[in-house]
Amino acid sequence: MEICVYNRSKEIGRSCVEVVSDCGKRIILDLGLPSRNGNGNLLPDIQGLDGSDESLLGVLISHLHLNQFGVLGHISGTIPVIMGKNSGELMVKAAPFSRGEWSVPSLSLNFNSEKSFELGPFRITPYLLDHSGFDTYSIQIEADGKKLVYNGDFFVESQPNANLNELH
Repeated sequence: MEICVYNRSKEIGRSCVEVVSDCGKRIILDLGLPSRNGNGNLLPDIQGLDGSDESLLGVLISHLHLNQFGVLGHISGTIPVIMGKNSGELMVKAAPFSRGEWSVPSLSLNFNSEKSFELGPFRITPYLLDHSGFDTYSIQIEADGKKLVYNGDFFVESQPNANLNELH
């Protein structure tokens, strides 16, 4: 499993992590709005955000802060978007009050805390957690004998069978 972090160092904004399995399948964890962007392109340079690459299996949103979901409305509606049920409902209800050309993505699946599901080669387990954002999830991803735990603001990669509580 390979991980590519797309946010800029020493800058708040654009939480976005691409996870690639050994077989080439990919998921994206959050797709946040950058705090500034010189070239005018809001989307990170990730292949398939236009829906043209079947290796991109979906986008998982940890919570509804703009730096986690802010450019979601700019990707293809064919890409599955997965988040908490309450977050999806809130996004739909808030859309008419949002500035600019905001479109609600096609929501494909809802997180259910501590209920694992498979997405291609990835085993995904969301965990509801306390955060300043409503309906926030920490997301554990397992693939290729590795685990990744992501909470929307940072992540931990562990070795197989490692006790994540012992990592510092």
